[in-house]
Amino acid sequence: MMKRNLRAFGRVLLAASAMSIAVVSAAQAEPAEFTGAWYPTAITGAQEGITNYFEITGGTKVECNPATYEATLGGGSGSLTVTPHYTGCTSSGINATVNLNGCHYILEAGTYVSWSDSAQGSLIVACPKGAAIQLTTGGICRVDIGPQTLNGVTYTNIAAGATTPHDYVTVHVDATNEVKYTETDLSFFCPGTDNHTTENGAFVARVRLKGYEDESTLENLNTPGTNHYFHSITEMDIGVRGT
Repeated sequence: MMKRNLRAFGRVLLAASAMSIAVVSAAQAEPAEFTGAWYPTAITGAQEGITNYFEITGGTKVECNPATYEATLGGGSGSLTVTPHYTGCTSSGINATVNLNGCHYILEAGTYVSWSDSAQGSLIVACPKGAAIQLTTGGICRVDIGPQTLNGVTYTNIAAGATTPHDYVTVHVDATNEVKYTETDLSFFCPGTDNHTTENGAFVARVRLKGYEDESTLENLNTPGTNHYFHSITEMDIGVRGT
């Protein structure tokens, strides 16, 4: 009788524990949105370190340095439309180009996790009808990356500190073995099979997003071959928060 009661009590404890974990998890995860201290907020992005590349057949990488980004946040929103700029691109030491053809990214904030002050979301490659992002590696290969949704995006809030006077957001894109693309041979040296389509490509990037008072803060330096921006007026806090 005693053992039976103990077993029943144990089952009750396990059920209560499972329910508590579920309640805590639900409380810690909620829909996320991009926020600014004032609207509209101009947002610029700069890569962190040298991690910014597309990877295709045979481990071939197209790396760009610098890669910059720009967007405008008109109010709290679960998505942010971002225009990338890629310069200084190479593939195994050979000059490469990234032609956007009118394509851009839409960052989806996804789900906010309070205990880590971060969010797990996705990145949408959005293009005009019939267009695609085109990578060309020195006249050897051409790769077309069309509209698609990539998972594995983490947004982390970084609080203001001694060297960073305003809150900002880091974006880590780790879309490995999920990028769909079509590869076309432009020469005998292109790896893979001509005109083949596969879904094992990768896009990896680390970006720091910062906010500024409005669109007038973005002023192109017009430095040949670059897309650098400087900021003429007030920097502002931005973040990814739970709704």
